[in-house]
Amino acid sequence: MGEKSVSSIETLGERLKIAREKKGLSIEDVQKETKIHSTVLRAIEEGRCDDILTPTYVYSFLKKYSQYLGLDTRDISKEYAEIHKKNPSAAIAISSVEEADRSAALRRLMFLAGIALIIFITFLVLKFAWSKASPFLKNIGKKSVAVERYKGKKQGSLKPVQVKSSTKEAVRKADDTKKPDVSIKETAKVKPEPFKMTIKVNRDVMVKVKKDGTALFGRVLPKGSSETISASSKVELYTARGEAIEIIINGKSYGSPGRGILKNIEITSLGVKVK
Repeated sequence: MGEKSVSSIETLGERLKIAREKKGLSIEDVQKETKIHSTVLRAIEEGRCDDILTPTYVYSFLKKYSQYLGLDTRDISKEYAEIHKKNPSAAIAISSVEEADRSAALRRLMFLAGIALIIFITFLVLKFAWSKASPFLKNIGKKSVAVERYKGKKQGSLKPVQVKSSTKEAVRKADDTKKPDVSIKETAKVKPEPFKMTIKVNRDVMVKVKKDGTALFGRVLPKGSSETISASSKVELYTARGEAIEIIINGKSYGSPGRGILKNIEITSLGVKVK
């Protein structure tokens, strides 16, 4: 990023700081009302926001902060977009947030449509196969009945033998001894157990955490800090920079889960999985 861009970001941050001070508000007051962490607010006002957050998050926080201060959010957003117009990747990230969401929804819809199509084709194939096999199976049944009737006529003089109840009981017991022992239980699958997880941070980074399906927190963790969480089954993690964190489970380090934005990190007592 050139010197001009840094100066523009600092100017934008100074503009927000002046508006806040005119209203007699502290950073802590703004954090309480907007739920934007104080570390992020200070980074915005000092022009360091791009160092700890992706442009998409900076854009969102600037909009929320300027709206709270009563400033023109469109003007603030346009000014930030102008700062990044020489950086194509950042400009795309800022201008296409909604487009990316629509694309993801379209991909999900296409996936579901594909599954439905496969199910429908499978149903048609099975229906066609049954229509072909059904007459054949009916013919086999008719032939079996005809053969039995023919045998009955040939052996009409023979009378059915009456089997005594004691004999039936002996036969039943003999059959029971041949049955497999169904009392043997299958080996249970390994399930996650309660565990303790620690997140260590080597630079300022945005982190969101869910514990056992419930949102725990979402804020910027400062460099050198750590967070320890005890969970019953799993922890779900989001981070704006995967390379900035280290994950430790029950005292065992699993290192960094990856680089860049990681949205679906699942952590259990069995290990770390990035979806």
